Amino acid sequence: MLPRLPWLGRLLRVAVLLPLGAAPLAAESAQVVGVIDADTYRVRIGGDLRTVRLAGIDAPDPARPRKAADYYGQEALLYASRRLAEVQQLELSVDPKAGAERDGVLVRNARLADGTDLAVELLASGYATVAGNSTRFDELRQIERQAKREKRGLWDASNFEAYKKYLVDWETGARDLGIGPDLGFAIMVDTYFGAEVWLITFERY
Repeated sequence: MLPRLPWLGRLLRVAVLLPLGAAPLAAESAQVVGVIDADTYRVRIGGDLRTVRLAGIDAPDPARPRKAADYYGQEALLYASRRLAEVQQLELSVDPKAGAERDGVLVRNARLADGTDLAVELLASGYATVAGNSTRFDELRQIERQAKREKRGLWDASNFEAYKKYLVDWETGARDLGIGPDLGFAIMVDTYFGAEVWLITFERY
């Protein structure tokens, strides 16, 4: 009589769930080298330079050459740039519902070294809204609603009044990016999806 091997059944069940050659996607350590907007960054993973977008949220776009910023886009860009300049290191992980990559851009959850979830922080501060598929959709929506109740960031109507003035200034040619030289960031033009965009960068690459 063959001995019973209880672990064998568990191993076979795992083998059925995982195709041959498949392995769980491990967390990745990434160095932030640039900020395109509040939810999209240029990062170095190992020796590779990639663009990564946060899963589950959408931040307003900042100003681009020949294009005005979206409402609260400049404020969101500056907040994320200051935050990431402090750490310049992220721990990235895949959200199964969001997918790992879209049009060559990595889609990831991101945590700072102290464990802070960057998407949650941006939502709670009113610099982003919930968007796209995410395994954390309900949690993120709850955080967004709280920010809205507390009129944080883009949910504060008084901020929209300032934005309307900005649009008038933009149309009349006073196109100030609102980024001062004292921040310690280099502002340069880079190529993103084949188009010229402004990029706040922490190093030249």
